[in-house]
Amino acid sequence: MGERGAQASGSIAPARAAPVIGSLGELWGYIREDHAVHAASRREIAVLSPGFLALALYRVGVWANGLPRLPRAVVRRIVAVPPSFLRHAFRVSLYATASIGRRLKIVNHSGVIVHPWAVIGDDCLIRQGVTIGFAGDRGHDSVPRLGDRVSLGAGAVIAGAARIGDDVQIAPNVVVMANVPAGSIVAPPPARIMAPPPRKAPAGPDAAAPHLRRVQ
Repeated sequence: MGERGAQASGSIAPARAAPVIGSLGELWGYIREDHAVHAASRREIAVLSPGFLALALYRVGVWANGLPRLPRAVVRRIVAVPPSFLRHAFRVSLYATASIGRRLKIVNHSGVIVHPWAVIGDDCLIRQGVTIGFAGDRGHDSVPRLGDRVSLGAGAVIAGAARIGDDVQIAPNVVVMANVPAGSIVAPPPARIMAPPPRKAPAGPDAAAPHLRRVQ
């Protein structure tokens, strides 16, 4: 099946236009949804979550992209410092040029890297150590596109022109560089249990303590 046919069937994430947030009201709606998914309970203060903060600043950056030149430059300067702090302090990298859908949830937040050209659908879940990155020589087509409700396990790597369909679950420490149909589960090879190497017996009574021989 060609890429066009796969997109028509809904099994592979389609291409998306550049992200657009057209008004402050729309921006506030996005941020409220992001806050709701990061607050597991009413007592939890989601605004203190680095994952939520990175996502909120990403939304502001997307909104700024649609402003006139001078206001856009001012807003970009203001919002450039917090993302830099989050990248260095909490290892969360989200760029306003990426296309990220609604209600993304970032769990445990450490070591999350999303390429500036990546595409992520709605209601996705990203855990710590996830990389969504570039691989190949086809420009914008050499980055992954994730559909809706995709769950990425800790340490997962999605690279290259991989197209991940809706409702896909990717297990921890999996490297994906190929298309994954909708509804699939991607698991790593099972771990191997290996016997420890045999220990070498000492050559003589003094072999275990050579420093004692030098002292004597």
